[in-house]
Amino acid sequence: MVAKRRRPTQERSKVIVKSVVEATLQLLQAGNERPSIRAIAKRAGVGVGSVYDYFEGREGVLFAIVEHLTKKNFDELWEVLENEQQDQPVFEALSEVLDTVLEMYLTNVALTRVALRAIMSFNAGRAIVAERDRFAIRVAERVGMEIDLPFDELYRRTLAIVDMLMGVVMGELYRERDEARREALRSAMRRALYNELELARRDAAARSDLVAEKT
Repeated sequence: MVAKRRRPTQERSKVIVKSVVEATLQLLQAGNERPSIRAIAKRAGVGVGSVYDYFEGREGVLFAIVEHLTKKNFDELWEVLENEQQDQPVFEALSEVLDTVLEMYLTNVALTRVALRAIMSFNAGRAIVAERDRFAIRVAERVGMEIDLPFDELYRRTLAIVDMLMGVVMGELYRERDEARREALRSAMRRALYNELELARRDAAARSDLVAEKT
């Protein structure tokens, strides 16, 4: 992985690092998938040397972007789950998560593509997968509030749903934008989610009946 040259400790240095990250994000969101250090420094309002003081060139800045986006995205997903009312059906809660994932990754596909390339370049995939797995654990806990199945089984089912959703995102990143197709994919994902939850409910009921028979 790419590390910062220097860790910002003073307030001024933290401001510089933040401004560089924000400037790079702005350039990426504007469609510039390979911004130069000079362009980043100009947008951030700092000297080129200041960028190199804290980052190993453009790769270092992009790695910081990956860190920033990973934290921001998963924080947002955590917030979606935490804000859902506990008495809300789990299907509705997870549908909101599904919509949030599609929006956050497909609103600006250029930015997501850059982040994915950076993840592969910096061998940061393992760290991203670890965050995804931790999120899947939280989703499994939410499902477990409504469906009485062993946690390990719920987690495996949840992970399959999460991976399927990310597969849809990956496919959309490299296709021409088509709102009708995206809406069809969203509906298909909702049906798949609903069917998986219904299957889990049936399995839980069957397990409960089996226990009742044995007692």
